[in-house]
Order: sequence, then C-alpha cells, then structure tokens
Amino acid sequence: MKQFLLNPRVPLCGLILAILLFPVAVWKDFASLINRELSGQAMLMNQTLTETRKLYSDTLANALVMYPWQDGPKQDGPLRFSGLPIGDPRPHDGLFDRETAPFGPFPVPASFTIQLANRLSMTATNARFQIVSDYPFKTRPSRPLNAEESKVLGAMRGEMTPQMRFTGDALAPSGLALYSPILMNQSCADCHNRHPDSPKHDWQAGEVRGLQVVSVRPVNASVFSRNSSMLGDFTVLILFCGWLYAAQSRQQRLITGINAELNQSRNFLSKLSGQLAKYIPPQIHRALVERKFNVDVSTERKKLSVLFADVVEFTHLSERLAPEELTVVMNLYFDELSKIAEKHGGTVNKFIGDAVLVFFGHPDSRGERADANACFAAAREMIESLAGLNDRLRRTTPCVELRLRIGINTGICNVGNFGSTARLDYTVIGAEVNIAARVIKAARPNTITLTDNTFACIDCDGHFEKLPAQVFKGVSRDVAVYLFQPTAADAGDLSHFCLKSDGLDVDVDPAGSDLRDLRAARARFDEIIRQRERR
Repeated sequence: MKQFLLNPRVPLCGLILAILLFPVAVWKDFASLINRELSGQAMLMNQTLTETRKLYSDTLANALVMYPWQDGPKQDGPLRFSGLPIGDPRPHDGLFDRETAPFGPFPVPASFTIQLANRLSMTATNARFQIVSDYPFKTRPSRPLNAEESKVLGAMRGEMTPQMRFTGDALAPSGLALYSPILMNQSCADCHNRHPDSPKHDWQAGEVRGLQVVSVRPVNASVFSRNSSMLGDFTVLILFCGWLYAAQSRQQRLITGINAELNQSRNFLSKLSGQLAKYIPPQIHRALVERKFNVDVSTERKKLSVLFADVVEFTHLSERLAPEELTVVMNLYFDELSKIAEKHGGTVNKFIGDAVLVFFGHPDSRGERADANACFAAAREMIESLAGLNDRLRRTTPCVELRLRIGINTGICNVGNFGSTARLDYTVIGAEVNIAARVIKAARPNTITLTDNTFACIDCDGHFEKLPAQVFKGVSRDVAVYLFQPTAADAGDLSHFCLKSDGLDVDVDPAGSDLRDLRAARARFDEIIRQRERR
C-alpha cells in the first residue's frame, strides 16, 4: 500500500480523473439547477392557464346570464354555460361549440382552454401546453393519449386526492412535463351527463376528466451545446490532461532510465571502491569515501609506533617451495597479520617481500602511549597466531612452518602523501622508521624486539630482556633494545614480569610474593632511581 501511495503516477492519475469527472459534476449540477428552474416555470405556467380558464368562465358566464334572450327557454330545460342556466340559444347557434365550428365566438371554458393552449404552444419556443382526455367530445379536435399520459391519468384516477406530478428531465429531448389533473365539479358532471355529444354519461363530482399538460425544456437542450463555451473549456482541459499525462510518462521513463544508469554507475563505483580498498589501508579508504582525507602532496610530523615483521629464513623457504605454493603461503601469512593489525587500529602500509610495515598513530590516533601499547599488543598477537596459521598451512604444504621476527620503534616520523601530482603514495619515512627496520635483526625467532622509546611507553607485563646496545648501519647512535619472549611469558601467569640487563635482573611473581616485600622493593627501586638522577 505504501509503495502504491508513493508511486508518482498516483497523484497525477487522481488529478486527471478529478478533471475528467469535473464536467460530469458540473453537468449534474446544471441539470439539477435547470430542473428546479423549469419546474418552477412549469408550475407558474400551469397556474396561469388554470386561473385564465377560471377567469374566462366566471366573466363570460355571468355576461351570458345577464344577456336579454328573446326566446323563452327550451322545453327540455335551459342550456347551461359553465354550470349556469342561460336562455335558449337556438337562434344563436353560432355562438357556441358545434362540430362545424368547434370554437365559436363564445366557446365554453374547456374549449377556450384548448384554444388558448394551442395558441401558446405555437408562440412559445421552449414550452408546450395541452389539454388531453381519454373521453373527448365528438365536436372537439382530439388525439389518442400516449403511453406516459395514459399511465399518469390512470394513476391520478386511482388516488383519493389527485396531485400534480412531473415526468421526464429538463435536459432530455422531450423536456420536463407537468401533469395537472382536471377535476369535475357537480355542475360539470351534470352537464356532461346530459350532453348528447358526451362520450360518458356517468360522471361523478371529483373525478379526473383529463390532464392539463405543460411541457418545458431549455432553449438549448444541452448545457454542452455548440454555442456553449463550456464545451470548449472542457475540451481544452481534457487535452491538457492528456498532454500532462504524456509529459509525465515521458519524464517517468527518463527518470527510470537515469536511475538505472545511476544504479549501474553506483554498482560499478562500489565494486571499484571495494577493489581499490585492497590496495590502500582501510583507514585511508574510509577517509577518502567520507571526504575527510587530503589528496594533495602533503606530509606532517607525527610521533608514531612503527612495526616491522618478517619471516625467518624466507630465502630458504622460497627456494624449497614452488611459486604457486609460496604464493598461497604468503597470502595466508599477510592476511593473518593484516587482520590483527587492523583489529588493534594499525595502518598496514606496505608488504615488502616477506616483511610487513605497520604503523600506529595515523590517520587515527588514541594518544602516543595508547598507540604504543596497541602496537605491542598487535605484535604479541601476531606471534601467538602462528600456531593456528601453521596448522592451516600444513593442510596444503606439510613441510612449511613459519616463524616470525618483529621489531618495534616509537619516534617522530614524516607521514602523509609522497610522490608527484600525478601519483601519490601514502607512507611513512624517517630515521625512526629505519631503526624499526634495523632493530628486527636483533630478534630471535618468534620474539619481539623493541627500542627503549617504545619500552618507556608501554604498560604491560611479561619477560623482557635488555640486550646490549645495538649499532645499526645508517644509524649514528647506539640503540637500546629490549627482547620480549612471548613463549616465556605464556608459560606462566600473564602478570609475571621479568627483566634482565647489565647490572639488573628482575623476576617478579605477584601471585607468589608477599605484599610487604613488593612495597619494600618498590621503595628501594625509588631510592636507587633518585640517586641515579642526582648524578
């Protein structure tokens, strides 16, 4: 449902549907309005016709009654005009209705009404007046009743009190018709029952003699006629809706095509980004994606902890293995060390032959001491992971067992983008990096060597041995180096601390030592340190 509502075509289709239905609503409103207006007109015309007949009947009947007839009354009774007795009209036959002259100079009210209705029908452009009955006089023009008139007449005769009723519709071709009942009063019933030309002689007062029909329709039968500007307006609206729908459909197709191209480009860029991420450190890749990394040729001085790790007797190993086997071994080895380095926040900078260069403190840094501790923790985990790594290697190359040497140094380095404007290399250089690469030579298999700069920053327990001052090629000063043996530390409790150097041999087992002895040893060490600092 939500997807349906969010479809951009839904509101457009709703708008088009509303515009298309708008003419129907207007047409219905116009039809209702015209029906009300024409109903009022029909009732007014019907009332006018009825009142005219009454006025004619009252005025002419009274005049005829007062007329001084010369002849006496007929032997069978006086002639009646609209229910009033008058003298014998035989000498004046031309005055009243006869078959040869159905509408004489003085027609009876019914004949007068028929004549008036016919004249009004001929002069009115949008109205028609009729007096119809299923019992017409023989001397009067008549026509058979149609089905609608017969139905209405029959219904009125079945009602206790006949009521006017409307049929049809103002906008229909036949228009709106108002049927009004013509009721017989007592004098009319008596006259019709005695008249020789009457088709029925058993009329009762109150019966429906016939219908007075007023049919009206608009001057133009439809509000959407050719002369109406509304039809043109709606035509323009419908054409505009069609154009709008076509334009929206075209735009939708364009947007769909653009979205498809964008998705294709995004998938390509995502795939390309994933491939490029394998060639640069993940920290740099993430910073590039988030636009937080400067890609200009620029460097900065930063105190870093640099780690070098290489494989013991790699030359001999490369001679024994085929190139394909060596590739598998080295890829597993690099993958394992890279995961450990990234886990501790290190930046895997380069793979140099069998060596791995990792530094801590750039681009993300947690502080100099925290970076040094993270670097040392990563080195320890690399040594500890060799057992599992060698187990995996034996499944494919049984004769292979890797051993590592790791060297760590902490100092000021230049880190950043090195190279030309066309090609950059994110790396680290400096004398402290060279010392880290040289100090690894003092390490024994599966051990870690670290300089005094790093040793002063780390906070950890274990078996440390201070080696004689080292002189490295290309380094002008002697370098103090400490050897860490993870196997010795792992043999006992992790909190065991051991340090051997010239003039110093410390072996502390906190779990087996008395607290008072530890406090005494600390006080003695503090005193020795103060004495040395005063010299």
